[in-house]
Amino acid sequence: MDTADDLAERMIAEPYGRASPSAYETGRLVSLAPWLPGHAARLRYLLDEQRPDALWGGPGGYALVPSLSAVEALLTVVREEGVGTTPLLRAATHGLHAVADLLARHPVAGLPDTAAVELIVPALTEAIERHMQALRKEPVDGLEPVALPADVDASALHRVRRRLVAGAAPPHALLYTLEALGEATAPVVNSLAPVDRIMCASPAAMAAWLHVRHDPGVRKRLEAVATAGPVPSAISISVFERSWVLAWLLDAGAPVSPPDGVVQALEAALGPAGTPAGEGLPLDGDVTPAVLHALALLERPQALDVLRRFETPTHFCCYPGERTPSATVNAHVLEALSSSPAGGPWREAAAGKATGWLAGRQHRDGHWEDKWHASPYYATACCALALHRYGGTRARAAVGRATEWVSNTQRADGGWGIWESTAEETSYALRILLSAGRPRGAAARRGAAFLQATDGLPHRPLWHAKDLYTPGTVVESSVLAARYLAEEAERAQ
Repeated sequence: MDTADDLAERMIAEPYGRASPSAYETGRLVSLAPWLPGHAARLRYLLDEQRPDALWGGPGGYALVPSLSAVEALLTVVREEGVGTTPLLRAATHGLHAVADLLARHPVAGLPDTAAVELIVPALTEAIERHMQALRKEPVDGLEPVALPADVDASALHRVRRRLVAGAAPPHALLYTLEALGEATAPVVNSLAPVDRIMCASPAAMAAWLHVRHDPGVRKRLEAVATAGPVPSAISISVFERSWVLAWLLDAGAPVSPPDGVVQALEAALGPAGTPAGEGLPLDGDVTPAVLHALALLERPQALDVLRRFETPTHFCCYPGERTPSATVNAHVLEALSSSPAGGPWREAAAGKATGWLAGRQHRDGHWEDKWHASPYYATACCALALHRYGGTRARAAVGRATEWVSNTQRADGGWGIWESTAEETSYALRILLSAGRPRGAAARRGAAFLQATDGLPHRPLWHAKDLYTPGTVVESSVLAARYLAEEAERAQ
């Protein structure tokens, strides 16, 4: 198990952050940029990651986006590269039937709230249907056209495309999903200045840019991340990683001495309008308060006025115009407002707003959910811990319900998890019990034993991007914080 200082040093050694590969992004590179180095390795990754049921990705609706991407990519290769009856053809055939069935069972409106799902699903469905039309005219031996559901809701995609083709300026966040824009991609790319290429923070978006316009800068950035084969969901998550890791370890009281370079990088990332999660991503109302909170814990407090940009009449948003609000954004805002020594009437009113909104968003059984993570244990940890530390007496009942929910949902193996026990989710549950709840020694000891037994095992992807991913160093910091708290509780008894 890494120490706190090991994680801090890793953030220097891996300056863009650590994120697991994305089947969605990898599939888009196979389809849009087969000339990139690592093409064969990306194809092998897609074959290796196909599940026994011929799908990719997480359970239920979480499989749709990565599966659509992988199937469209394999169909492109089968049709354009003439692979004949190879494993690619078999994977494409089985995947196509599985995707058609999954699409029929999961309408767009009911899908998990991953990034731009309302644009990506209809865009990929369109692309696969074009393959089907071509196969009806020019058959490929062993690959029969499959009818996809005709009622996929593409209204949001068509609305966005019409506005962009008409000359509307694209919001920064939309450039992260440039690959879904279809006929609108060219006018968007051609309307942007060269400096804007950095906004294409995902490999798929960069590939879509290069499909329209040759750009040495974009190509160099994309080649750097693509050479090894499969690619992550974003080029960089450095600011997100550093702020979460330091805040979680410091909040738990774990001994950590972050290198000066990590702290200075956080300070440099924080501009007058906030900070993104990493290079090229949009300014973010989740990461901005997390950076403020981490710096305050490091006794490097910053001005809080930057948070006003994300304030709405009722709560704080991740970015203006977002489709769904986020509980964890408001938890992080509450932490930032309350851990800073800065004062003033706005700060007190804003903290009260976040506290009240969080209490109102809690489910009756005591948990919270959030659009940035598949598991309610993550959201509940963020909200319960923020309310416990900074919500005052008005939040006491909400924190109590959260600890009761955690206690009641421990699994027989001692862990916690939405689908099965995982070290990550167990760490969130333990942090709630040990920091915000009554000691509950037996449950905590069983949870700590589960973490010990699963030490070193791979983490299941649970975080939302365009598909599920794991920010490895962030997850390890939560596990380390939980183990530290459990050890301290054991010593105190």
